[in-house]
Amino acid sequence: MIAIRLGLYLSLMLLLGLAAFPLYALRDSERPEGKILTLRKTLIFWSGAAIILSVLGFLALMAAMMGTSIADIDWAMCRTILFETPIGNAWLVRIAALVAALVAALAIDRSVKRRLITVATASAIALSTLVWTGHAGASEGTLGSLHKASDILHMLAAAIWLGGIAAFLRILQAPDDGI
Repeated sequence: MIAIRLGLYLSLMLLLGLAAFPLYALRDSERPEGKILTLRKTLIFWSGAAIILSVLGFLALMAAMMGTSIADIDWAMCRTILFETPIGNAWLVRIAALVAALVAALAIDRSVKRRLITVATASAIALSTLVWTGHAGASEGTLGSLHKASDILHMLAAAIWLGGIAAFLRILQAPDDGI
């Protein structure tokens, strides 16, 4: 479960950070795929990885809550948890956001800027859902809302930072075309 959670956090943070990097660090003329940075396949990979890890994480959580293996999960109980608990609601929003990110990353006909904005926004929503049921999710009232908001901002800032580092590493590895 810990490895799945770590993978989910990393995939969501890299997805957001890599999608956001060209929006704040590159000019419009530098954003087209392959001009400075090639991201389309990477964004597709991290979107897909985050979806798979979210599903695996949910199944592992259900198995742990029920005291069974993943193969013996009570699916009626899973439906109840999905549609009637904050954990389930957060998971459903995360999956919807990740599917939107994946569709945007796959979109060939859309403008690069619009695609990046859509992937970044959807992945920011997906990353934020981790806070809803985490440590900050246990707080209630105004203080709880402030706690959630600060945790979300912290996660988003960390994702932008991590994605910026990953993007710089990708740029450094790119062949020099005499620029």
